[in-house]
Formats: sequence, structure tokens, C-alpha cells
Amino acid sequence: MLKILFRIVLIVHLVIPPVMGQHQVVKNNLKEEWLIYSAGRFTAYKGEAVTTIYFEIDPSKFIGDYLVLFSAKPFAVFLNNTLVVDREENVRFPVDSLAKRAVAGQLFIAIYQEPRIQSDLVTQLISEIKIPEAESNAAVVWHDNGLHNFMIVATVLLFLFLLIMFRYNPKLVADYLTAATFFSFRESEDHPMFNRMWNTTNMLAYLYAALLISFILVQMPVEVNQRLAYPDQFSVWVLNWLLASGALLVLLFSKAFFILVFSVLFNIKELTGFQFFNFVRYLFFVFGLLMVIMVVQYFITGSHFFNTPMTVKVVHVLLLGWIALIFFKLVNKAGHSVIHLFLYICATEIIPFLILIKVYK
Repeated sequence: MLKILFRIVLIVHLVIPPVMGQHQVVKNNLKEEWLIYSAGRFTAYKGEAVTTIYFEIDPSKFIGDYLVLFSAKPFAVFLNNTLVVDREENVRFPVDSLAKRAVAGQLFIAIYQEPRIQSDLVTQLISEIKIPEAESNAAVVWHDNGLHNFMIVATVLLFLFLLIMFRYNPKLVADYLTAATFFSFRESEDHPMFNRMWNTTNMLAYLYAALLISFILVQMPVEVNQRLAYPDQFSVWVLNWLLASGALLVLLFSKAFFILVFSVLFNIKELTGFQFFNFVRYLFFVFGLLMVIMVVQYFITGSHFFNTPMTVKVVHVLLLGWIALIFFKLVNKAGHSVIHLFLYICATEIIPFLILIKVYK
């Protein structure tokens, strides 16, 4: 365990560069000014899957500053329709040098990247300032590749969390991750964990499920001023992740409460633990698989399809799959009519699902 912790600390140390001694501030985050060329005209970039983005710079406003471009995937840079950089991942241009090639006082820059413009592409104008070392902490802004660092650190932490749970209770973790048992319609309702919804291991499992799901959801683009935007800083990514995890944990506990209430009303209280345990297990299995796909795709291609609005539709489909699965599992367990169980599923699963769609389209 100590070796694992040491490696995590080492990774974090390598991924997160020290702030002390850096004397650079962001004057303009050009991502908000990205354009795309479509249907014969330039329009604002809104997260479309394109290979080229464009933006303009007035060099007279940024004398002595630097244009900084970087991404995990190589890209090409065109200045006024002339190729100036090809297949680079980190580029830094003095604006004063670029100004010599300005046309009508403007620099028109295009960035080309395959297979599409990556979500981690950074385009910033920065200034280098000279300040006393003692004052540097207050003036320095850390230019980190926030998403890239977040992906590494969060993946390591989630893996470590799962490892700790496995060391603490390997049988329960195996039950959460065993697909064959989960998709079986003949699973026994006498499993001891069905009657221990609030023991320590299950509580850790609920927390892990919240962290796992929010890891995916926080990477969905947020619409800001009709643009799809992402946080630029690692600390903002982590804060959003923790806040989303807290909200999801509250929703999980709320779901457990409503299942308990309606199971009493529908006279099937004996299946409360069975239903909720399988719900959390479904989250473990499905979102764990999605996380693996996301992480592998990101570190191979520099992006993933979860950072598009399609993520919401994927989550909706997964929740529909859960509703169908738990209905057929309960039909084989409860000694009630299909209509009775359908009404129960409507109260505990379908209606909350419709509310979720309405609130979070």
C-alpha cells in the first residue's frame, strides 16, 4: 500500500508543476473566440466535431506577450493561410514577431488537428511579468492542462479506492463486479448484503459509485454564452468532481429512501435491499466499463466521445436498460401480479427517470 501511495504522489508531483517561480499570467483565453468555417461563412465554435478552428489577434493590443498553444495530440498552425508549424504539441510564439506578418493589422490563425479538434487544446495569450519572489504566489496563474491532469489523478484515485475496498471486503466487491450474477434472473434474495444496506462496505460502495459516475458527467461540456466550455484549471476540475459526487451521493440515499417507502406501500418490503443493491451494482458495472473506455480512448486519441452532449443520451439509455432489467428480475422474485410490479416500478424507477430527463436534458 505504501508503494502505491508513493507512486501516486510521484505521479501527482510530475503532472502538477510547481507554481513557485513562474511569472506568467493569462491575458486572454482565446478558446472563447474560436470560429469554424461552415456553409461558406465563419460561425462561433460550439463544440462541433471539426478538424480546424480559427481566431484573430490584434497584435497591437498584446505587445510583448506570447501566444501559447498546446495539446496532447499534434496539431498544425497556419498564420494568414501560411503553414508555420506542423505536427507539434506545444508551441510558443512572441506576438511581436508575429506582428510583422499581420495583414491589415490583424493576425488570422488557423489550427488543424486530426481526427478532430481536441477538448484539451489550449490557446492563450500570456504575459511574462517580473515580480519579487516573495510576491510571486499572489500574482502567478498556473497554466496547467487541467483536463489532462484531472484524467490522470482521478483515474489513479478511483483505482486506489477500489483497491482499498477490495482489501477491506473482497467478497462484496466481487459481488458488485460479477456480471454473470448481476444479469441472472434467478439470483437468490437471501444474499446477506441485501439486508445490510448501511454497513461500512456498502457505504463505501455508494461513495465509489458517486465518484465514478461524476467522473464521467463532469466531463460533459457546459454551455456558456452559447459556447461549449470546459474548466481550464486542474483545481476547478477536482472541485466540480467532488461537488458532483456529493450531489450524486445525496440522490443515491434519496433513491434508497423512496424504494423503502414504496416497497412498504406495495407490500414488497422484503425486496428493498435486493433492488437497491442491484441498482448500485449496475452503476458499478456499467459506469466502470464506460470509464475504462473513456480513459483508454482519451490517452490514445487525446479526446473521447463523452465530452459531447451525446453523453446525456448515453446515460438516459443506460438508465432505461436498468429499468427493464430490474423489472424482469423482480417479476421472478415477488409473488405479485405483473401489473402490481409495473406500478411499483413506475413509482420507484420510471417516474424519477422522467423527472431526470425533464430536469437534465
